[in-house]
Amino acid sequence: MLVSALLWPVIVRQPSFAVFAKLSAAALRAIGIEAVDTGAGVAVTGVDGWTHYSASCEKVGFAGFVTLCALALALGRGGASRRRYGVGFVLWIGCVAVCRFGTNVIRYESIENVLASSGRWRSLLMSDPVVDLVWLAVATTPFILDDIVRRSRELPRASSEDVVPAPGVLLLSSSAGFACAFFAFWDSPGVTKAGRVLIDDSLSGLWEQSARRLDRDWYGDMSTYSFSLAAELLGYFYSVEVNVQESLSSDLLRNADVLVIKTPERELLPAEVSSILDWVRSGGGLFLIGDHTNLFGNSAQLNRLGEPSGIRFKFDSVSDARTSAFSVYDRPLLGAHAVASRVAKMEFMSSCSLELDGFAQPIMVVGNSVSQPGDYANPSFFGTLHSNPSAEIGPMVLAASSRLGSGRVVAFSDSTVLSSFAVTREGRSEFLLGAIDYLNRKDSYVFIRYIPIVAIAGMIALIVFVGYTNRQGAHCAADSCAIVAAGGALLGVSLASCANWFAYAGSSAIREVPGVSVFVDEGALPPVLGGIGHLDPDYCYDTMFTAISRGGIFPTVASSLEELTHSRAAIWVSPGSSVDTDDVTRLASFVRGGGSLVVMIRDDHRHLDALHNLFSLCGLNLDEVLDETKAETRLSDVSDTNVVKGVRSSASVVGTGRLVVLCGLEWLSRDRLGHCFDMPGHEQRESAEGLYAAIEQIVPSFSIDRKTFVVPSN
Repeated sequence: MLVSALLWPVIVRQPSFAVFAKLSAAALRAIGIEAVDTGAGVAVTGVDGWTHYSASCEKVGFAGFVTLCALALALGRGGASRRRYGVGFVLWIGCVAVCRFGTNVIRYESIENVLASSGRWRSLLMSDPVVDLVWLAVATTPFILDDIVRRSRELPRASSEDVVPAPGVLLLSSSAGFACAFFAFWDSPGVTKAGRVLIDDSLSGLWEQSARRLDRDWYGDMSTYSFSLAAELLGYFYSVEVNVQESLSSDLLRNADVLVIKTPERELLPAEVSSILDWVRSGGGLFLIGDHTNLFGNSAQLNRLGEPSGIRFKFDSVSDARTSAFSVYDRPLLGAHAVASRVAKMEFMSSCSLELDGFAQPIMVVGNSVSQPGDYANPSFFGTLHSNPSAEIGPMVLAASSRLGSGRVVAFSDSTVLSSFAVTREGRSEFLLGAIDYLNRKDSYVFIRYIPIVAIAGMIALIVFVGYTNRQGAHCAADSCAIVAAGGALLGVSLASCANWFAYAGSSAIREVPGVSVFVDEGALPPVLGGIGHLDPDYCYDTMFTAISRGGIFPTVASSLEELTHSRAAIWVSPGSSVDTDDVTRLASFVRGGGSLVVMIRDDHRHLDALHNLFSLCGLNLDEVLDETKAETRLSDVSDTNVVKGVRSSASVVGTGRLVVLCGLEWLSRDRLGHCFDMPGHEQRESAEGLYAAIEQIVPSFSIDRKTFVVPSN
């Protein structure tokens, strides 16, 4: 477990093992297979031409073999004999690893049609657990037998009491472990800047524009596949300006604290690169947003700005290795980065992975993912859709941060999830606000980032010193120091996580956004992008979910009826047949206490028992409301009567809150409203207007002031 924790910073960076690639290529040539070392792996010629096998952590078996080496050294002989034993074991393990890699290459080449296979071969191609168990047995059996024979002949070792280090040494080990972990995971709050955010549209071409606000008149692909809603969200907390056509010069950046560069299509000029990097070094915050497979050349341009700080966008596409579906980030129990400290869960859609160097830190890591090289014959330019030995499997970094001078850089690999049709889904708004809050700070003490290195060096020196001063049981003394240091490190990570939580409170401001929680009882809110699979489009409400945003309201998905009551306003879509009585009581209290609740039902009026109870607790009669809504739309607090085809609503004031009933939910399904990327027809617009009329019953409770947050440059 300790070895795995120490290896984690290496594994998440997905390094390539150049020396291993050279040895493997030589071994394959020795047995008659034409192989070439490519630095990042081995290229092998076969019936289908040249095939590249990446020498990544997963294919090399890095974690397993390093763990074996650590175990062997811990159980090995003492003194010089132990050193010879350790060197021999490491060399033997290296030879076994090369043989394992070569065997997998030969096995891959011998499987017919493997390039067209999927599923099991995609995830187990180079790491089949059954085959790995055989190789591990080959690697360890000789040394296990040798150890058994040796121990049967040796005298008992000294007792542990004779080799336990002094309390002062243990305290130093614990302190070094604590300092190493705390300063590695803690992000200095720095000095908060004025909050002037500049979003650049000049590099993006027609893709992901920000300069026009999402409204009820602008529809189609370009409206929802934009950064308009994200810009408006930031506009509630920061001074936001959009650069439409000016070059990114020093004069332009002088009036900005945070610069957002997203999916650049135009090539950055050398003068622009120099101006931006100088601005960051002097304390600016740079937010780089890319996408998969170097689409439109955006990764290549972003790397000109990210590489000086140790962050590189790779030209790949990341998905779940088991299902080929979207990758999902889950916040770790400890050690969450300050940017994502309030993001419990977030689904990615079309990301690439990030390669980190130097002091760059991962913000979001997704486990058990596959990184596929770009396939530009694919209409969407995603990664290859078949098994590929160049693919990497394991944890992938999809968001990262770094320092450059006294400024900060955040890189994010999936522009799609921040688009107007997707940014309101779980965790994405929190991440966006957290990233801008993090970048709106200037570092005062640059030397802090070097403390973990000093602590690690000190801890290693201390363990080596203790080992050599207790020669009779050197490994026991060193192990004691390592265990105590691990305990200090665990405490350091815990305290660093707490410090980040309280220091970076900006992302909690999302609770003040004019938002609404949406709970779909009978139906679905599938991922907006792509098809809906086996789901019935007449019971899918993803376009309706997106349409809510057009009025300046930011919807979020609630997982239960109880969660609805945690917001100021809520929408209950298609109440089901089984509703808990306690949930109904909570909803009634929520409305009477000042909350706004919209209940959307279909014209067949199914499963109304729970609604009868809700209305009764609110002092209303549901039957009377339904009778009135069958005839026409009755909107309380509205002087005239509005009739909208298909959708009818009625609002009532209850205590200090309001309760809205909307009939005709089927008119708001994907089947009737169409896809959110499409331009709606006449009937679809009428149905959407019915939704807007109902949502307007919620808006007054927020007193939304949709400020002009965009000031396009001339």
